[in-house]
Amino acid sequence: MKVKLVQGAICACIVTLTLYGLAQLDFLQRPPTQAELEEARIFNSDDAQWFGEDPDFGISVKLENIAEDASFAVVTVAGQRKKVAVGATLLPPCLLLTEVLADAVVLDQCGSYSLLRSGKGVLITLPTDVDVDPQSKSTSPKIVDMRGNNDVVALVAEYRQKLYNKPLSLRGQLEVDVRKDNRGLRRYFISPGKDMRLFTALPLEAGDQVVAINGTPMAGKESISDIYGQLNEADNLTVTLLRGRRELVVLLGF
Repeated sequence: MKVKLVQGAICACIVTLTLYGLAQLDFLQRPPTQAELEEARIFNSDDAQWFGEDPDFGISVKLENIAEDASFAVVTVAGQRKKVAVGATLLPPCLLLTEVLADAVVLDQCGSYSLLRSGKGVLITLPTDVDVDPQSKSTSPKIVDMRGNNDVVALVAEYRQKLYNKPLSLRGQLEVDVRKDNRGLRRYFISPGKDMRLFTALPLEAGDQVVAINGTPMAGKESISDIYGQLNEADNLTVTLLRGRRELVVLLGF
């Protein structure tokens, strides 16, 4: 039963992804010191105990604007404004600017990709046990932007409605093979199911591995529930796939 629910959740996630943790933020005018960051963590934790909210951890990242020719973007990271081009490191060890689009940028969060639109901000927490060396990447991911495809937008809307109104109808629409690697982490591989539109309308192939959704790695224990909890308010989604040894990033809209 659990595997079937995971299959349904991944099927829905692929076409109804949330921008996890995305919110409008007020940014500091200068970079915070390490002491101030630690103080903020403690305050947020104490505040959450009183108000029943989870503490907000992470570094604020906001896309201020984009050059007309998309040659660079202006990004504010922890209050520090930066003019950056593709390939720049925004936050060590591995938060990179992967692509500059007309209205957004694609961020590489240690191998998990997310979309950040102009004027928007996000809190980002990078893993401490990073095994990804940004300098070791020989090729950039292939980015497929389908946000303007009306047929795909309609498909996404259909699946989001099913997710909340008829979740059991998602069973079998997409086949998902769950495997564990040598570290015990779960890996999710997809293949066609009952709804072939997922492989004709979307750039999916049998055997693709779903690595992350909106920067949230699928290997995490709470990934499925975290993403599900945010789907209803999402306005676009980013799916990171691994096809053989090549990364594929699919951008979808609602």
